[in-house]
Amino acid sequence: MWPIVTTGPDRPRAEVCETHTAVLFFAGDRVHKLKKPVDLGFLDYTTVPARRTACEREVELNRRFSPDVYLGLGELREPGARDPEPLVVMRRMPAERRLSRLVREGADVDDVLRAVARQLAAWHARAPRGPEVDAQGTRDALLSRWEDSFRQVRELAGDGGLPDEVPGVERLVRRYLAGRAPLFDTRIAQGRVVDGHGDLLAEDVFCLDDGPRLLDCLEFDDRLRHVDGLDDAAFLAMDLEQLGAPEAAAWFLARYGEFSGDPAPSSLRHHYVAYRAFVRAKVSGTTAHVLAGRSINRAQKWVFDRMTQPARPVLVTQEAEQRLEDPEVADDLGLDTEQAKALRTGELDMGLVNCRNPYASPHRNDAKVCHVAPAMCMLCRNAVVFTSQIPRLVLLSDHIEQMRARLTPRHWHALWGRQAAALAEVFSECADLIPAARREIAELGLRLDLPLGMRTEFDR
Repeated sequence: MWPIVTTGPDRPRAEVCETHTAVLFFAGDRVHKLKKPVDLGFLDYTTVPARRTACEREVELNRRFSPDVYLGLGELREPGARDPEPLVVMRRMPAERRLSRLVREGADVDDVLRAVARQLAAWHARAPRGPEVDAQGTRDALLSRWEDSFRQVRELAGDGGLPDEVPGVERLVRRYLAGRAPLFDTRIAQGRVVDGHGDLLAEDVFCLDDGPRLLDCLEFDDRLRHVDGLDDAAFLAMDLEQLGAPEAAAWFLARYGEFSGDPAPSSLRHHYVAYRAFVRAKVSGTTAHVLAGRSINRAQKWVFDRMTQPARPVLVTQEAEQRLEDPEVADDLGLDTEQAKALRTGELDMGLVNCRNPYASPHRNDAKVCHVAPAMCMLCRNAVVFTSQIPRLVLLSDHIEQMRARLTPRHWHALWGRQAAALAEVFSECADLIPAARREIAELGLRLDLPLGMRTEFDR
């Protein structure tokens, strides 16, 4: 929002602010919000009935989070006008209690973020669900939103150009989503996809003594509000990170996970935060087209840096494995034709998982074959896991748990902690396959063929 007119010596008593879709009039303890008669493509407020419907919808949806702030509808009447102009009437919030302002000032916001996480999780627990909501939580629906964002930010950037990292971002997104349809199906089956807030930013959270007020949820397109609850929370986490408070962002997501009982893998949290950064860039570009190129460049670079930080295997579904040599599938997984063929025929099986290129190990720089496989495979982004290899990983996980009983906690965490965390993340994405993997182990008498170093050096 940008102030246009303010009055008052110390604290504004009257103020007018403008967004790309509305004008807000602040007077005393009230705010009157007037919708602009604009058509932005994704919303059309060019008629009075459309604006009235939008105002009614805004009040209805936002009362789910802050019923004492959204007071109802008002009207603005002009002499000679046929139809009165609808207004959203709101209780005025204290600007100095904005979460974004508190974060910038370095205030301790842990208690506030805990309360926000609790409130958001509580809403998600009772939020509407159903086939229409679930449809927006599939892997394909998320991929479609990503593709729309890629197209839109390119158009907004125009001749200003996008950074070189953009193709890398697109490749990473497609690679991550390519083998994870079962993960998103599981999220739907768990009831994690809900009618949420859709636009939770620190600018719209007010930290009052009797609890936070969450304002301005997304009302113009229900489909964009039908999201995974973790995705809903990731919007605020993204905003906190961009405000320079990554610790606060991590704290908030941890508290949300605690209150919602959500066992989501960390890779999914990273992915949703990255996606929300794109959404933010797109909205910024729409609001101020002249700044779009710079805004998107910054967001794209930030997303690329964030998405390339984690080193983790790629899980490939059985369907994708069977079609691995299809150019489209291989490209989504970041494989060339030769790599895809070699993976398919087992030439790149390292004994635990597959490796897309054992001569490009992050653990050495002499272009020789990786010398730490399979011990470090679960911590390497070159690793490619087929569902047929899940029994091996279950056996490795069991072995690591046996080591937990033999080693001191400090020693175990030093040797096995990261491996255990990586395995837990993979298992969270294919939880439905674990029972079958254990049956296969029992029926076939499978045993883990560990390298000597992993059996002797670590088994103390």
